[in-house]
Amino acid sequence: MKADNVLESEIVSLLEEGELCPVCRSMEKSVDGWIVGAFSNLLHNESARIELKRNGLCKAHLKRIVGVAKERTEVGSLAVSIMFKEILAAQVTWLDRKEVGFLSRKKPKSGSCVLCSVASNTEKIYLSAFAKFLQGDEVQRSYENSRSVFCVNHARYIIKNMRNLYGKWLVEIQRNKYEELAEEIENYISKHDYRNTTLVGQERHAWLKASKLIGERDERNIW
Repeated sequence: MKADNVLESEIVSLLEEGELCPVCRSMEKSVDGWIVGAFSNLLHNESARIELKRNGLCKAHLKRIVGVAKERTEVGSLAVSIMFKEILAAQVTWLDRKEVGFLSRKKPKSGSCVLCSVASNTEKIYLSAFAKFLQGDEVQRSYENSRSVFCVNHARYIIKNMRNLYGKWLVEIQRNKYEELAEEIENYISKHDYRNTTLVGQERHAWLKASKLIGERDERNIW
């Protein structure tokens, strides 16, 4: 099987296996995979230890490491405790401007977190793949019929990098999916009216879905 066919098959599976933004999901999966791989065999994974100590971690990925440690027994709190102790000890050197070596800076440059790099590399791969394969009938049908919906920021990038006709198609599909979610939110809101007698159903989750799709106006490139 050709490489493109393997990737296209993976794209279709990603669309069909879940909801919300498939690019965001792929990034989260990659980050979690790196965390599990690093911490489940920490004592024998010197390269991961070096990466974690070199530039530290952003707040979001620190929180995710804690979350994975609570969720996955093969990670657990012991390995994370050992690593956090090493990171704290290493970062003491950041307080001393005269300290030399790769930890000499007062603080790491923006975006230097190793898990941010993992997420960014995955994002690049899947954005390029979706911009390519969404111009084919099979992937288009899979997206139209799935519960997946690109977040605003990833949708903008993909649309920008598709040929005009296909970009217009995706704009229309995105509009339909966003409108369906907006209707769910409206349904949830209306059920808080004192005159309502209908129980709240699955629409109670609509606002949480929206929180993962709403973007930010930023005219710079996504990377």
